[in-house]
Amino acid sequence: MIIKILKMTINLIFYSKKEFKFPKKNKIIFLDEVGSKKIKENLLDQIDFTVLHLRYEKVNIPILFLSIFNILKYGKNFYKITFIKFVNASYAFSFIDTSLHYCDLIKEIPECKFILIQNGRRQGNELQPFLERLNKSKFKCDYYFVFNKEYANFMKKHIDTHFVVGGSVLNNSHPKAKFIKKIDRIQYISEFHTLESMPTVDYRKWELLPTEFSLKVINNFCNRKNLKLEIIGRTYEHNKEIKFYEQFKIPFTYLKKTKENYSHLSNNAIIAGMSSTLLGESFSRSFRVAFFDIRNEFFLYNKYKPGFAFPKKTPEFGEFWSSKPDEIKMTKNLEYLYSVNEVQWNELVKKWSENIVLYDYKNNKYREILKRENLL
Repeated sequence: MIIKILKMTINLIFYSKKEFKFPKKNKIIFLDEVGSKKIKENLLDQIDFTVLHLRYEKVNIPILFLSIFNILKYGKNFYKITFIKFVNASYAFSFIDTSLHYCDLIKEIPECKFILIQNGRRQGNELQPFLERLNKSKFKCDYYFVFNKEYANFMKKHIDTHFVVGGSVLNNSHPKAKFIKKIDRIQYISEFHTLESMPTVDYRKWELLPTEFSLKVINNFCNRKNLKLEIIGRTYEHNKEIKFYEQFKIPFTYLKKTKENYSHLSNNAIIAGMSSTLLGESFSRSFRVAFFDIRNEFFLYNKYKPGFAFPKKTPEFGEFWSSKPDEIKMTKNLEYLYSVNEVQWNELVKKWSENIVLYDYKNNKYREILKRENLL
């Protein structure tokens, strides 16, 4: 414990940007800056809040000095809890819902309600460091805004909370797709990772082979149907990402990642990819989506071997998904999406969106909770 406290203090003092004024007291505090501006814009009606930076990027010097007196009381969390108590917030939000240890922070401040917001597609392995902790008691928070009912049911055994199933906050801020019969392109949602960012996997099996297999199927289909292929970028390292895809020797147009990649989605396209959050979000808004979640067949990184609708158990193949690398069946998925009519597709979206990503335009379900709590 002493070593952890010393390391954290050194990081705060020597590697963080310094703030020399006390933080603003506020009704709302955001745990971690990541995603806070997006939630402010898309859910909180621009309500002001104070941010507690949890990645050592900023340290508040007055709070750091105050927190020294709380080391024995709060241990390694002495600075964080002192900061939250000083702000005197009634509500804490976080868009980093895989960091379940934030629940333990707020547990020390019972007068502050905690709202977790799911920010991405979950496949089980992201939560293992928290679910395997020595303390087997459940995590607790007041509300957990989640994408779908299946994930809520999966998490019930790990966290004590009121689940609100309302889909993706960011996706809900965009209108549904217009169904245009004529398909003129396939848009592949990139899941590019650099070699350095994936040190625990066999990069060739995890990154190269499944991408190559998927793009081969897609490129062959594009050639037969005279379609364009667009790759929607995942990172801001555009040159590296373009070079990665150029090695597969297929023609494509690269669409640079923007602040929100939703703007790249075309009504005239089949959207394809492996396990990106944007796939599920696109599906919920009635874009025609092919889920090729085949990575774990090349390298078993995730013990759950999740299908496209994890944690719901699904067959390996369906009308619009393939969870194994099979060129014939993946081509059949693309053929189906190319020819499906609007009525058929809307029926499938209605059937499956509750298991993937629910769509609730303008976030009415979440806003109802915030109004009940007198936050809106």
